[in-house]
Amino acid sequence: MANKKSVLAWFGKSNEDLFAARWLRESKNQKSFVPIAFHCQQVIEKALKGFLTFHSKKFEKTHDIREIMGFVIHIDSSLDDVLKPTVELTPFAVAFRYPDALKRELTISDIDRLIALTEKAYKEILSRIPFDSPLDI
Repeated sequence: MANKKSVLAWFGKSNEDLFAARWLRESKNQKSFVPIAFHCQQVIEKALKGFLTFHSKKFEKTHDIREIMGFVIHIDSSLDDVLKPTVELTPFAVAFRYPDALKRELTISDIDRLIALTEKAYKEILSRIPFDSPLDI
């Protein structure tokens, strides 16, 4: 295994983004759902990079989940089915920065679906890493 501290750092940051997505979802003053989608994308991106770090695999600086996923699938092909739906999160890595980046506004049902697929994929990725104690998810 690579540096345990680095692996834990990636998953710690991923967990922080999951907390942020959930917290924003519960906020009563939400004017846009794009920040929630951004945090969902970050959860998966950082978890995948944590997985690769655990396996001592290098990766490029990218926000493209499909690209990162390709390296992960070479290590553990059983993650393919759960990760495929998360590819739709990739545009949210930068969408919140530009006013015309999205083709349509996100709805609450969109966000609930994105959070659910994020949580499912995150748990599956985490289940492949033998932590001494589980992260709070």
